Amino acid sequence: MTAPSQASAHAVENETAGQESGRCQFCERKGLPILPVRYAVCQRNGRNGDLPELETSRIQEFTDILLDKTLVGGEEQGRSVPEEVKDELTNSTDSQVNKYILRQLRQGYLYFYDQDNPNGQHWYAYAITSDGKYYQFPVLQPPALDDIVFPERCKSNPSDVLDASLVTLPFPEDSGTLYYAFSEHPWPEAHIRMIGKDADWRNAHMQQVNIPGWVGGQQQPFAFGMDELEKVAEYSQAAESLDEQFWSTGPTRPLYKPGELRDAMQQRLDHAASEYQGKGLILAVKDEIGIIDELNAYRHQALAEVENFVCESDENRRKLLCMQAIEAFKQNFARNYVASQEQSLNDNVDKARAERDEFQAQAPSREDASPRQRAQHQRRLSQLNRAVREAETERNDFLRDQQREAEARAEERQQLQDDIERLEHERAERMAELERRAASDDPAVARSAEAMRQDPFYDNELQRKRFLLRNIKSEAERMAERHAAQLDSLYDSDALEAFKQSYEEYTAHCQSLAAVFDDDYAIWVLHGLPAVIGRYSQSDYWTGLGLSGLIGNALRGGIMSPSSGGLWKLLADDLASSESPLLVALFANNAELIEQALQSLEALPQESQLSGQTLKVWGERFQRVHERTRKSDGRVPTNDQIINRWRPLQDLLATTIGNSIASLVLYRAAGVPAPDYKPTLGRFVRYHQLAFMADPQARNGEQPAPTLVEREVKLSELYQWLRAVSQASAKKPDQGADTSQALKSLDGMVGNFSAPLADSDRTVRIALPVYVDIAAVTGGGNDEIVPADSYTPEDEQQRRGDLAQNARDIGNTLLSAHKGSGQVAGACLVLWSLIASLQEGAFGDDEEGADWSKIIGSGVSVASGAMAGIEGYHKIRMASLGLPSEGAMISSVKWAFVSDVLGAAGGMISIWDGLKKLTEAGKASKTGQSLSADYGMIVGGVGVMAGIASIVVIGASTGVGLVVGVFFGFLTLLLGYAFVTMVSPAVQMWVNRSILGKPSEQEEMQVLPFDDMASEQSSLEMLFQGVVVELFWSPVRPDTNQYVKSPYDIDTDGLKAELERAGQQIQIDLKVTIPLSGVSAFYLQFLAVDVGESLFDWSYEGLSVESSGAAGERFGEALGDSEKPAFVKAGDRRFLEWSHVYLRGDIGSNLRLAIRLSIL
Repeated sequence: MTAPSQASAHAVENETAGQESGRCQFCERKGLPILPVRYAVCQRNGRNGDLPELETSRIQEFTDILLDKTLVGGEEQGRSVPEEVKDELTNSTDSQVNKYILRQLRQGYLYFYDQDNPNGQHWYAYAITSDGKYYQFPVLQPPALDDIVFPERCKSNPSDVLDASLVTLPFPEDSGTLYYAFSEHPWPEAHIRMIGKDADWRNAHMQQVNIPGWVGGQQQPFAFGMDELEKVAEYSQAAESLDEQFWSTGPTRPLYKPGELRDAMQQRLDHAASEYQGKGLILAVKDEIGIIDELNAYRHQALAEVENFVCESDENRRKLLCMQAIEAFKQNFARNYVASQEQSLNDNVDKARAERDEFQAQAPSREDASPRQRAQHQRRLSQLNRAVREAETERNDFLRDQQREAEARAEERQQLQDDIERLEHERAERMAELERRAASDDPAVARSAEAMRQDPFYDNELQRKRFLLRNIKSEAERMAERHAAQLDSLYDSDALEAFKQSYEEYTAHCQSLAAVFDDDYAIWVLHGLPAVIGRYSQSDYWTGLGLSGLIGNALRGGIMSPSSGGLWKLLADDLASSESPLLVALFANNAELIEQALQSLEALPQESQLSGQTLKVWGERFQRVHERTRKSDGRVPTNDQIINRWRPLQDLLATTIGNSIASLVLYRAAGVPAPDYKPTLGRFVRYHQLAFMADPQARNGEQPAPTLVEREVKLSELYQWLRAVSQASAKKPDQGADTSQALKSLDGMVGNFSAPLADSDRTVRIALPVYVDIAAVTGGGNDEIVPADSYTPEDEQQRRGDLAQNARDIGNTLLSAHKGSGQVAGACLVLWSLIASLQEGAFGDDEEGADWSKIIGSGVSVASGAMAGIEGYHKIRMASLGLPSEGAMISSVKWAFVSDVLGAAGGMISIWDGLKKLTEAGKASKTGQSLSADYGMIVGGVGVMAGIASIVVIGASTGVGLVVGVFFGFLTLLLGYAFVTMVSPAVQMWVNRSILGKPSEQEEMQVLPFDDMASEQSSLEMLFQGVVVELFWSPVRPDTNQYVKSPYDIDTDGLKAELERAGQQIQIDLKVTIPLSGVSAFYLQFLAVDVGESLFDWSYEGLSVESSGAAGERFGEALGDSEKPAFVKAGDRRFLEWSHVYLRGDIGSNLRLAIRLSIL
């Protein structure tokens, strides 16, 4: 060993101890050899069966988490692994699906503090490279991980490479208690100095081993001998399988034989005293983030297993698409059945008023009219006034009848529910009494009690009452049953049912698998994340930003099952604490910023919003923090460096946190017993606004900052506002099936979707986003157009104009936002405001529930449109570590956790499930169904799996933007948009042409089935857009009049020729209907495939004309040929009609119509 006297000249902090001058920092270190390894997890499957599992006693040295519990309502309880999970994870136990193992350390920094060294040489620091080598550095001079280069002279010598995989304790004879800890970021200087002075901190946040005790043969926690080397996965017999783990060994990490590593460790001890011989040390290191990310990958992977079922064939993908579409068609018909009737009556009123007003406007002056003319005018005016009153009376009577019938149904439901509750109570009391009597010592009494227990009276009565309750149906519900029956006749329902059963069985299995992994994940986040946070400096902003990225990835995915629901309940409950992990993530673990954020919100009057001036102050506060921030090399980071590190993190953090808390609000609204998290959601939104000011461009005005204003608005106005935001913020190239564009007022037999919300007095108070230029804020208010707090009746038009302008401003801001700098979180801000404003019991009322479905569904559409902006796991991790590339740490196996699809959309999954349960709970409350089964558990059933399947299927071969857009477009359809009549021709056409369509129906409608998934999907998108295409052919009727004068006067030859001529001809009819607004251009091409000729190729442009034109006005004349049909306005739509007769031989038997359209 090197003598202590030789080390006395070493500067404690700025040199690397244990190395002679000129020795290689990789392979020529001297001292007690130590092989650092980390605690890790792996699944209990057949592939990992040979990986050595840690004994329970060794596990308990570093954690109390035995991977055998679940979180129920935030409390840990014992777990039982379902049998279907055991069948897949063949080595699982009754309570465990994962096991602990030892692995090589991941890329990062390893710190040792030799507390008892008499020479003041306390610190030893190592940087761990991506290929598993240890580079020793002066503790106050940490190198960047990507700057470390393994010397060329070492690469040619295998023993040198092996030596670099170890660390050494230079002076073990002078050592006592050795503290150590792993960090993915270098510790800053002030943190290093604090740790050296604070023994309590070291005891709380670092591991320790007693070196004299180890050398003396005492068993030490975390310590393993060289004879236990095979317990480390990389040195076990199963080492070759490690590439399939989430944290891969990787192609650049060489695997050594255990004997080779033992020899290398022993060589370090060749000249040591006898007591050190054979005392090489394997030291286990805590790496909570490594375990959390691995478990997070497992739960994501279980969800993604649905892809295996769906992607077995294109047929399965198409069947799932059809199943979801047909289910949507059925579920949403009833919601707007009444609304369509009301809209029709409103249209009658408007028409009568318009006719009267037009008549009055054309009335001659009194001086010019004769008495007779005036009398005639007055009679006609009276008739028109009477028509107006009759239309108004009919509408009001309809609304009154609807209200009266709804109240009657509600009263009848309540009576039946009361009866059911009373009968259940009486039955329970009677059964308890009979149970007592059945236990009597008197045999006669016991027999009598047993006989009375068989009395079916209560069961029969309960069954009858529940039957009556289920059959209390409105006219709309009865019509919906007729609609469903009609729809069922169009497709092969047996094939759909068989597919649905297989699909649900598989997704239920995957959900069970995901749930058990989610259990372990949630408990590790609960306990492991605070441990990681505790090792970081609470004042160093630069490493704090890195920590924020680690937390963001650790929380990625949000709520996926009951356990993570319980985790987020605890995280939300802790949001007002200075130790909240969520606040740590938002404010870069800066204790000063966290405390100031808490104070800012405490000082804010209840239900008040943050002003632009407050955000400006926070921008200045962040500016001061940035100015005193130093990177590990001692330099001040530039604005670009801060932006590159912060922007990828903030959208992920904001959406994951906000969506998870918003989901808790929705679950409560759906009947899950839970506190009211609306105030918590509001608190988070304000924290998000403050944290947003960390962006340097938000401070100088380049990036608008989000403020909120509380306003009372009508539901119908809110709905129109959302539509305007959606249209203004949509990204057209990869928009996908944006169903927000489908809200067009098409009539019953032609239209596909409902009319907008009818105007009513129902209002809601909501926080509307208003984006401001912080650099221009002077404290005197904002220049942006903000809807006023109140309007006079005369200002109603101004009110609507202000709302419309506010929506356009928001949409334009989101559209123009720099990726990763607020677009995603800004879009979600709209959704969070909607969910926070959701009124209790809104879904219990048929009419209001339908309106709220549309409103929140539209909000989801707005938020989801920006989800592609969320950066993936790799990008966040690289930004956090400051690396240009990830290296080889992540396995080459396809992990859904790091994929663009599930990784981007995962933050919205629990929102999808919460909204689904909210609508289900509303239905259940009206039919007397229990909410305690599926709804009483967060993310019960297969709702989340259905959402994942939608992403996989609908986006099977598209880009990320389209994937997310189409998926949430489906969500919005499922929640908010409804058909207003029996199955419309467009829906019939789509269902018939789908993979489940009946051949007989296809023949009757004269159409061929879709060729593939892409055709099916694109046609469905067009249906969502409100475009209806009716194309059919018919035989030409012969003109026999000129050949048949009478039964006795027939030109036989001429008649025969006419019949032959007509038989050779075919008439083709085309009708296209489009929404009045939203479509700017339309292109049609009709191709005779057999003969290779185009029958027509038409372009229609200029369709974005406002809807003020008169009925029958022509729009978008066909370019280049005035004889081609034009679109004609009719009510709230435009249509074109075309018909032509062709010789069959001229066009062949295979015709193809191609349509493209441009959406505003």
